[in-house]
Amino acid sequence: SGCCLADQGEEKKLDAGEVSKEASKLSGPGNNPKTLPVRQYLDSTVTPTLLKGMSELVNVRPPDPVEWLAVWLQKNNPNKKKDGAAPKAE
Repeated sequence: SGCCLADQGEEKKLDAGEVSKEASKLSGPGNNPKTLPVRQYLDSTVTPTLLKGMSELVNVRPPDPVEWLAVWLQKNNPNKKKDGAAPKAE
């Protein structure tokens, strides 16, 4: 199960590993998140974690999938500080 990304009229299937690789290319020192196009910003910040959570979601299939995913995302936030506090938006 991969993520479908439309690119100039074509659908391209990406798995979570491929999205992570693409995200690491985009999140380098020369790429300021505030200046990235929307798609690149989402692919470099949200998509890898969201895909992992959605993969877990389909395996678990809880009665309230939105609530389950919200809790999973909070527990698995890669930007979360060690003290449990969420990072501040800049």
